[in-house]
Amino acid sequence: MAYVRAVTKALQGLVRTKQQERFSTLIESTYQRLTPREHVLKRPEVYLGPVELVERRLWTISRSFETLESLVEDGRLVLRNVRYSPALYKVFDEILVNAIDNARRDTQTDAIDIWLPLSCSAIKSGATIRVRNTGQGIPVMMHPREKMHVPELIFGHLLTGSNFNDTEETVRLTGGRHGYGAKLTNIMSKRFHVETVDRQHRLRYRQEWCQNMGVCSLPEITSISAEEAQEPYTEITFEPDLERFGLSHVDRETLLLMARRAFDITGITTNVRVRLNGIPLSWGGFAEYVQRHGIKPRPAVVFQPNAHWEIGVRALHPDEQGAPMVSFVNGIATFQGGSHVQCIAELLSRRIAERLSSRYKTLRDALTPSLVRAQTLLFVNCLVNRPAFESQSKELLTSRQRELTQSLPSQFPSEKQLNEALEQTELLERILMAAEERQAAQMRGSRPVSALVASASRGSGALRRLAIPKLEDANAAGGPESHRCTLILTEGDSAKALAMAGLGVVGRDFYGVFPLRGKLLNVRDCHPRQLAQNEEVNHLRIILGLEYDRDYATAEARKSLRYGRVMLMTDQDHDGSHIKGLIVNLFDFFWPSLLEAGDFLEAFLTPIVKATSRRNGQVQSFFTIAEFKLWWENLAPAQRQQQWRIKYYKGLGTSTSEEGKTYFRDLERHRIRFAATAPSDRQRLDLAFNKARAEERKDWLAQLGVTETPTAPAEVMETHDSTRELPLATFVDRELALYSHANNIRSIPSAIDGLKPAQRKVLYACLKRDLQRDIKVAQLAGYVAEQTAYHHGEESLHSTIIHMAQDFCGANNIPLLQPLGQFGTRLLGGKDAASARYIYTCLSPVARKIFSARDDPVLTYCEDDGQTIEPEYFVPIIPMALVNGIDGVGTGWSTSVPAFHPLELIGNIRRMLDGQSPVPLRPWYRRFRGDIVPQGDLIFVSRGLVERISSTTFRITELPIGRWTESYKEFLHSLTENGVLKGFREYHTDQQVCFELVLTRANAQRMMQRSAGLTRQLRLESTISCTNMHLFNADGRIRKYNTPLEVLEDFMVERERVYHKRLARECAELERKFARARKRVRFLDLVVTGKLVLFGRPLGQVRSDMVTLGIQADEASGSLEELLTIPIRSLTREEAQRAHDEARHWRQCWEETQAATVSNVWRNELTHLETALKLVMDKEVRSITPHDQQPKQGCDD
Repeated sequence: MAYVRAVTKALQGLVRTKQQERFSTLIESTYQRLTPREHVLKRPEVYLGPVELVERRLWTISRSFETLESLVEDGRLVLRNVRYSPALYKVFDEILVNAIDNARRDTQTDAIDIWLPLSCSAIKSGATIRVRNTGQGIPVMMHPREKMHVPELIFGHLLTGSNFNDTEETVRLTGGRHGYGAKLTNIMSKRFHVETVDRQHRLRYRQEWCQNMGVCSLPEITSISAEEAQEPYTEITFEPDLERFGLSHVDRETLLLMARRAFDITGITTNVRVRLNGIPLSWGGFAEYVQRHGIKPRPAVVFQPNAHWEIGVRALHPDEQGAPMVSFVNGIATFQGGSHVQCIAELLSRRIAERLSSRYKTLRDALTPSLVRAQTLLFVNCLVNRPAFESQSKELLTSRQRELTQSLPSQFPSEKQLNEALEQTELLERILMAAEERQAAQMRGSRPVSALVASASRGSGALRRLAIPKLEDANAAGGPESHRCTLILTEGDSAKALAMAGLGVVGRDFYGVFPLRGKLLNVRDCHPRQLAQNEEVNHLRIILGLEYDRDYATAEARKSLRYGRVMLMTDQDHDGSHIKGLIVNLFDFFWPSLLEAGDFLEAFLTPIVKATSRRNGQVQSFFTIAEFKLWWENLAPAQRQQQWRIKYYKGLGTSTSEEGKTYFRDLERHRIRFAATAPSDRQRLDLAFNKARAEERKDWLAQLGVTETPTAPAEVMETHDSTRELPLATFVDRELALYSHANNIRSIPSAIDGLKPAQRKVLYACLKRDLQRDIKVAQLAGYVAEQTAYHHGEESLHSTIIHMAQDFCGANNIPLLQPLGQFGTRLLGGKDAASARYIYTCLSPVARKIFSARDDPVLTYCEDDGQTIEPEYFVPIIPMALVNGIDGVGTGWSTSVPAFHPLELIGNIRRMLDGQSPVPLRPWYRRFRGDIVPQGDLIFVSRGLVERISSTTFRITELPIGRWTESYKEFLHSLTENGVLKGFREYHTDQQVCFELVLTRANAQRMMQRSAGLTRQLRLESTISCTNMHLFNADGRIRKYNTPLEVLEDFMVERERVYHKRLARECAELERKFARARKRVRFLDLVVTGKLVLFGRPLGQVRSDMVTLGIQADEASGSLEELLTIPIRSLTREEAQRAHDEARHWRQCWEETQAATVSNVWRNELTHLETALKLVMDKEVRSITPHDQQPKQGCDD
């Protein structure tokens, strides 16, 4: 028994021992401690990135090159998917970055050579890679503490190197950081060879490692000659251990990615020659490196804010969307970007988005920094002190962005750099296109129209109606008989009232009415967001049931509409034609199939003129002015005003409700259908409304020869009355062309008087009233509207009157009206004028000296609604178009005419009257104290005034033309926010400018030294151009004047013609007065001497005696009544003597007028005007506040 227990105990001990041994083995195999080298071999992805093959979209060398020479000459870096081993690529890049670091540390490094087995189809076992750089080699000496040579230390032992000094004063702009670098390449290679030359000790050092840095040979150190020592170098040759990367070979893609790094070096380093397999790479500099990206060269700009930054910018091609940015940090290619790329991208994209948002307000919501960034390809090459990366693979920079931003200039990007980025690349076009596409996507993503109709409807079943404001829906709309329904679109609420009266005749079941508020949006050039937010268009879509991107060519598709046709009911004027055109444009742009059928769109026409018989009330309606004039001329003169009452109907609001019912009772006579469209018709419509075709539109209007403005709708209807169809091309070439011409007349002034029609109406009314006493502007506007048949709102007249009276610097040189009150100042460019209810005006004292009353009878006056209104143009004695200048934008044309000195114009007129050549003119603006400097024959620069009054203080006492005090103050605030200014003081008044700018001494000195000039830096310059002077000439045609003297010459021709006409009329009038006076003298002499007896005789005998005695009957009346009605008290000798004196007076006046010449008359009037102008200017000079009110000289801050 004891034996059994002993055996059992022994066996149990043996089991425990075996268990402990197994447990120890398990612990040992589970918990291990690896050496750094073993850890690299075991987990290479920690240090080098993924070991397995990955596929990424990268910029790399194109596969299409045939030889290495052709690649160097014509090769490009293209964006494509690359399948490669990041770890294998990194072991090569670690050696290359060492060479770049050496080039940055040692200025004597002038060459880097790279050898890759590009001629082989793949790297196989035994193939090697070699990198060699010139410059100071590695010191060949024993390390005092480590007891080994320095090359062996830094290439054969981990965590060694020269990049561990992190003191504040140390600036390290190299790629090495952690002490791994080339050691990782050594560990991942079967063979690793180092060769270097130490110039100082004149030694060559060679050493080789094998078995993944497991075996190190003894160093081979040899002495070299002094000549050999003068060309030091370091060369690394290694054979990658492909098995460690899980590869049997490496394909061509990885080789090309390695070769790409050779081209990188040529772009990011300077003064370093790079050779690839012995072939020099000729890509020179960062700018060419940027240009080599992409299938073909694209416009790009390169900025170098300072020595540490190079930044390339270009637009991304659509095929390159989502492409990675190209970036480098201290020579390392950061494929994933990082904080340096994000820093530049944020600065540029934010500034560009702000710039474009202010310029393209309709795209403001879409123009975000993220959108700009998505369209921009950045190239960033920077030097960062002690950079931080996400991992040892160094593909993502993680240094703090704030520190990177501080290393850039405070003004980056500058205004000039922004302009270059937008104007010299395709970036602007791409950004705007992307913004438009984003807005289009937002619009297309809106709900279907059926859902919109449902949400806008109220009620149920047959009583369901659209709840859209002001819509009078047809009862059958949206139902089974919706194809029979007509929607009448009216111009405003008053036209809707007329249409509603007509519905009392035709009924509400199949007719609906919807009033439009003003003019519809031009959808051809609008942006999608603007379209999506436009209530008018959205309401029309809902009312008609129209779906975007749907074809309504088939009858089945048309059944989904709530209305089968649309009728346009607008005024019979040019604006009414434009409204019709905008509606046609809407349907043509989005739903052209509706117009192709020829039965969807029609127009409702009303009479333009009605003649009502005074005898029986009979009404004659005329749809054209030409038809009315023909009828009127065929009437006997006695019948016209006595038997007929004429009324003009240019607006629908003129017709009464009863007349509206009359129109709808004869609906077929008043409606005209737009004919089915043809492709050529659509081209004409695009020509009329596409903003991009402005030049073609100008040629189109010129070819049509539009010079008169008859009522277009009526003319079109007259032409097509027999067919009741209106071709779209005819509508465009007749109605829209005439609207365009009318718009140009409203916007572009005459070269003769320099006035637009509204200004001419104001002047005519003031001259007619002889407005010498002040009157409120609001009252004057009412008088002008009454006397000149002004058809637009009085608010527009208010602004016209105020503008004609403004006299601050930059406004009028000679205001034709007096500003009696607050008419605006240069603080806000006249926008600070008081309300028209509170300010007064009257004619300027010089107005009648410029626009002579003697010209009034010979001017050609216009007629409107049977009323004589203002002349086609006034003819002043000096060209007012050049005196006050003018700006305007019409259809196809715009104009900008600078202002000139009136006294210089008077001098030139006198020279031309003397047969001399006029002197060139330079722009001049009243009260402007700055300089206007010519930059050529037709370009001038106006400069404000700035002076430096102390080392840190500048004083601005004048702004350039067109820049107002408040807007300039905003600019100064921006300079203060950006740190350019410490602040500024203001001493200006409503007429004078005075800013004092306070800067730091450094900023003040920097500003004085910059080549841009002080006035340009402070935005104290503006351009005045004479290259866009379009004006109506005397023939009513738009002409481009190439120089101001051409305007003067054209003006003088017309002014001379009017003088001749005036003198001829005055001669004829004085001759008539003299003849009448002589006849009166003869009559009185006969009566006084008793040769003609008047009293107690029959009237017939008296008349017979008068004829016998040589007194002829009056030519106008054919009678002698004027003499026979002379009062008895005038039949005396005293009156006869006075009649003799009067006859002599008229004879003298007639003879003087006959003897007068145009030149003499013109000179006399110019002299009177010149005297008056000098008095005004002298008075103004005396009233200017002296400079002693300016602040005292500033002191240093």
